[in-house]
This record gives sequence, C-alpha cells and structure tokens, in this order.
Amino acid sequence: MVTNDIHYTYKEDAKAHDILLCLQTGKKLMDEDRMRYPGGQFYIKSEEEMEELFPYAKEALENTAKIATRCQVNITFGEYHLPKYPVPEGHTAYSYLEELCLKGLEKRYGESRQENKDRLYYELNTISDMGFVDYFLVVWDYIHFAKNPRYSGGTWKRLRGRLHCGLCYRDYGC
Repeated sequence: MVTNDIHYTYKEDAKAHDILLCLQTGKKLMDEDRMRYPGGQFYIKSEEEMEELFPYAKEALENTAKIATRCQVNITFGEYHLPKYPVPEGHTAYSYLEELCLKGLEKRYGESRQENKDRLYYELNTISDMGFVDYFLVVWDYIHFAKNPRYSGGTWKRLRGRLHCGLCYRDYGC
C-alpha cells in the first residue's frame, strides 16, 4: 500500500495551510523559526501523481486502489457522530453528568453558594443544548481511568476555568 502525507485537500491550499499554521502557533509568515510544510506537496494526489511518485511499487499501487474501492464513506456535514456513554441504570446521560458535577461541587466547595450552582447549571445546559453530554462523559471516563497524577490532562488544561470541568475532572489532571 502507498500513502501520501496529507494536510490539505488541494495543491492550491498550501499557502492557506501555511497561514493557518502561523495562526495556530502564534508565529508570522516571515519568522524563520516556525513550523512549516515546505514544497507544497501535502495535498490529496491523483492516481497519476501517485504512480509518478511510486513507479517501483506497482503492486502496492494496485493494492491501494483495491482498498480504496472497498471504502464507502458518507459524511453528512452539520451532524455529530458521537458515541453514547453507557450510564448507570436509572440515569440519563444528563442526569449522570449532573450527579458527577454536583458531587464534585460538594467535594470542592462544601456547602456551595447558589452562584456556583447557577454557573454549573448554565454550563450543563449549554453542554446539553449543544449535544455534548455523552462526549463529556466519555472524556470523564478516560480521565477517571487514567487517574495517574503523572498525566497532565493535555488540552483539558484549557478548561480549568470551567466549573463543570473542575468538578468532574479536577482530581485527574484537569
């Protein structure tokens, strides 16, 4: 099988990708010491272009084509395809996330002020309205499983200011 490192769709997208890298890394296009993908070759190549790149790998090219014909992917934009979290009996996903957060609220603050509860329910309702309750439970499960203080929680550091995150994930590196 042959593959190509792909970071954007079309060859013409190389400049836009370069700009996006600068935005994501806080750099300027003229900065010498910045991340870049030189050569403009990180796009989806045609069958002919792949044959030119791999003239010595005819069988691999054929196998790649066979695999590609077996793939059927239909992407419906605007729809999420998130897993459903298996919640304990008697709970909905929302009620389970709510329970976890309320337990965390009590553990963290003891007798909680109404202001904290209002903020928590605002965040929970936002999560629910956006359709991400199961997603947050899946992430909680990963973090709960890890439990090891050596793990930093990765991108969850950015959520430290969110009450629901601090309540559910606080002891797990968030």
